[in-house]
Amino acid sequence: MAEQVLDLVAVLRGSHIFKRLSDAQVADVADLFSVQTFAEGQFIFKEKESADAFCFLLSGKVRLWRKLPAQQEEIAICDAEDYFGQDTLRPYRVHQVTAQARTAVTVAILSYKKYRDLLYRFPMLEDSFVVAFHSYNLLLRQPLLWRTPRETVHYLGRQHPLFLWLRLLPGLILLMVGLGLWVTYLVLLAKGLVFLLVLAGLVFLAGVIWVWWERLNWANKLMIITNRRAVYQERVVLFYDSQRETPLDAIVSEDIQTDFWGRWLGFGNLLVRTYTGMLPMKRIAAVREVKMILDEQRQQAMARSQRVRKRTLNEAIAQRLQKLPAAPAQEEEEEKIVPAQVRPGWFQTTLSRLLNVREQKGRLIIYRTHAFILIKRAGLYVLGVLVLWGLILWGLFAWRFAGVIFLIAFLFLVSLVGIGFAAWNIWDWRNDQYLITENELVDVYKKPLGKEVRRSSPIENIQTIDFTRPNFWALLFDFGTVIIRVGNDTLTFDDVPSPASVQREIFERFLEKKFLKEKRQAEQEQERIVEWIQAYDEYRRRYEGPLPPAAPQG
Repeated sequence: MAEQVLDLVAVLRGSHIFKRLSDAQVADVADLFSVQTFAEGQFIFKEKESADAFCFLLSGKVRLWRKLPAQQEEIAICDAEDYFGQDTLRPYRVHQVTAQARTAVTVAILSYKKYRDLLYRFPMLEDSFVVAFHSYNLLLRQPLLWRTPRETVHYLGRQHPLFLWLRLLPGLILLMVGLGLWVTYLVLLAKGLVFLLVLAGLVFLAGVIWVWWERLNWANKLMIITNRRAVYQERVVLFYDSQRETPLDAIVSEDIQTDFWGRWLGFGNLLVRTYTGMLPMKRIAAVREVKMILDEQRQQAMARSQRVRKRTLNEAIAQRLQKLPAAPAQEEEEEKIVPAQVRPGWFQTTLSRLLNVREQKGRLIIYRTHAFILIKRAGLYVLGVLVLWGLILWGLFAWRFAGVIFLIAFLFLVSLVGIGFAAWNIWDWRNDQYLITENELVDVYKKPLGKEVRRSSPIENIQTIDFTRPNFWALLFDFGTVIIRVGNDTLTFDDVPSPASVQREIFERFLEKKFLKEKRQAEQEQERIVEWIQAYDEYRRRYEGPLPPAAPQG
């Protein structure tokens, strides 16, 4: 039990929630938790049960899921040092998810009553718990389709509500003016002022549209921190959609930027700096808390890598010194790259099959620009050819004047020219390719019968991956530009279909390369260390002999 208490204190001390407390205060907090163990498959709590368990996971893995009408939805896979059960942070609530032990686990549980005692003793922790609860609650309502399997969201937030009200203010004024005009019409009750009633309706409708528009756009600006990356997602309905992200390994530093009003009202900018640029998360509520969450996830990612290296090193030393057979290689489950299941719509699937905008040949993925771009470039020529052929058919059966044969022949020649231009543009469209290979990203620009330009960048050097849908047509037909920053260079996949899916595939390939590279480096380092230890062991056995038996104590 004493060892479990020490583990709990270490976990609490590393959590962003308790960063403001001293070591002695963290030890006092640990006394409020009860430590329990659960076997694999056992339920820690179930959906719709009374919420009375805010948990820190000390060891093992816990799966969070909820029931949907047709299936189970996986919310997260919690690892050691993660917390869950945020429904307990509000009174009279039930759990919205089920927590089930995926392995044998040890869990520290804080009841709601103990949570209230904790806030009474340390009121400065309330902001941290508020951020944890709001992130969890928003995650259950906000689908993140780009999230890869086993990717756990630790923070999900929007801009400070102050900026929502500032943007709603003109719409609210329009609503008040519309209501005022309507009241004026009712007071006057003059038939000659019907235009006043119409004007009131138009102004009120404009206010409703304004409020709806701004509320939706504010809700679509999301800041996300997962166990793998930091993401800024922005969407303006019908006009603009972009997602900027950077892997945790590529982050150099995080800076907080505030002004007088931000310090007073509790918001600021979190500037996430990478080797090649910056990922700005602007106007975040409780920005210092968000920075601590990002720091915590970076540290946990490094700690997980260190634990894996240490365990494999111990196994390698034991096998070499004790002459044991090599154990089969085991990958950390959280590092396995599981392909995401992408299900595009019927229209996009049909176009992809007809026009082959995405091909996969083994490990090679080939993208072309969206079919909308092809239609934009070659559609006018195809339409012109169809019109000319229609005229030709009409002329063959209906025209009866001198020289009709020459006119039809001329129209036929013009249609051949149109076919040539259409074929040229289709050929040119097919030649422009974006390749995701085993080791690099390649942009191929090739003119028919002309020059070819190939730009490539190694996947393992990726710093940030962003995408944008720049206009109404891009949003309507789901295409956009994926921007990959690699070192001092920038590579763009222009006008590709479903840029979020392209971004996800590139990110998954990056994670895979990162894992394989770290694995090779760890194996090389372990081999050197094991050779040194084996040489020392052989020297000791040869020149020093076996160690003498311990003298009896008496």
